[in-house]
Amino acid sequence: SFTSMLLAIKNNYNQTGKQVGIKVSGGIRDITSTQSYIRLLYHVLGEKWMNKQLFRIGASSLADVLINRINELNS
Repeated sequence: SFTSMLLAIKNNYNQTGKQVGIKVSGGIRDITSTQSYIRLLYHVLGEKWMNKQLFRIGASSLADVLINRINELNS
């Protein structure tokens, strides 16, 4: 699970002092799911991981959802 991966990253950081990143992908199709991943990452790993070098979301279908939402807001 995503939480297990985050805890493994946290344990590794606590043991080695080295930050490693994570890329979430597959099955992310809506904004609510994305927000949940972001909140969980922040809660478990903290602000140090909140950057594009250490946290990435690979979800091309999400991009389409976001573009459509932006277009709705702009019309």
